[in-house]
Amino acid sequence: MSSHRLPPALPPSPFLELRHSPATGYSVFAAQPIPAGTPLLAAPAPATCVIYRAFRKEVCAWCFAYDRGRPWRVRPPGAGAGAGGGIVFCAEQCRDAWAAQRGVLGAQAHAALEALVQRHARARGWRADAPDAPDDACTPSEREAWAAAEEEAALVRGCRLAAAAPGARGASKAQKHALARALQLPVRDTDTLFFLLGGVLCRAACPAPSLPSPSPSDDDGDGDGAAWTSLLTLLPAPPYASRGAIRSATSAYLTLLAVLPHELLAPPTVLSRDTLETVLSRDAANSFGLWSTGPASAGSAETEAGARGDEGAEMLGYGTWPAASFFNHACAPSVAKRREGRRWLFAAARAVPRGAELCISYIRGEEDVLPLAERRARLQAGWGFVCRCAKCLEEEAGG
Repeated sequence: MSSHRLPPALPPSPFLELRHSPATGYSVFAAQPIPAGTPLLAAPAPATCVIYRAFRKEVCAWCFAYDRGRPWRVRPPGAGAGAGGGIVFCAEQCRDAWAAQRGVLGAQAHAALEALVQRHARARGWRADAPDAPDDACTPSEREAWAAAEEEAALVRGCRLAAAAPGARGASKAQKHALARALQLPVRDTDTLFFLLGGVLCRAACPAPSLPSPSPSDDDGDGDGAAWTSLLTLLPAPPYASRGAIRSATSAYLTLLAVLPHELLAPPTVLSRDTLETVLSRDAANSFGLWSTGPASAGSAETEAGARGDEGAEMLGYGTWPAASFFNHACAPSVAKRREGRRWLFAAARAVPRGAELCISYIRGEEDVLPLAERRARLQAGWGFVCRCAKCLEEEAGG
């Protein structure tokens, strides 16, 4: 597992400071008394994100605008019907912003992966999101699975690069067979596959993937160069919950090697086990959901208040915003959060004294209506901890 971590950091703010505690790791505290309503943090674009496949024609790939299930019609530059990597935009401005960030290489990568998914969906005996086999005694361990995957990956990478190099000797028979096997692997989870693609493109944009990049505050919010560094400031969690998850990761690795543009294969550190495990291990407890609340516009506002008033809200996807990931949870949060387009904005929900921990809600406003047992069960299932915030302890003591 990729355990390398850069020193945690927040964008400069007179109100915020990071502190470390043995129980919760790094968390955000008030550096001075904070009046209610004070803006605290604007977390820029996500390091990587995915829109769930069921909503990919209805959610803008740039600003995440959603209009009650109405399909958007704007596609990436040069994309005809059925092309464009399965992504759409609410307006030409969003399309142009996406194209400026991802570039030709990013558009080609999305289109190549989408083409593979669609081929599998159309082919007899194949379907997207094929069910995973249950774990059993014959399921390989993490070490065994990755050893086999890396051996196969070397052949696939060699085949792809040999075909791309002018004047080079052709690929060997073993390399060609490995590529054919990789192209036939079942697509177990298309959403995770595209989420990992975002991580690969994020790392590819880092000037020197093995070295620190500028601090998160140096990024303008829409570039990937500093986003990879920001991702590395987060605490890595175990990337696999089961051996089936290991199998899905190794399969995704070989699939991406088989179809992505060869420019992403030549630097071996970009499309690598380390890249995938870095993304998976930071996703585990740090991602924010994209929900179907708020008006449909590039400045759409997704708020916890809106969540409380919309019982039919659907989760459209998720992403990892490193600058926003240092807030811990409390069932009586002192910080309110809302999403505007690609940014998460945080403000003081009430007056906060100096030195107090600043917490958000992980359960979208439902802390106001759920009883103690249900809140704890939801947090345990989703984030792996039993909440012992002041509100929970008070309710526990009161019986």
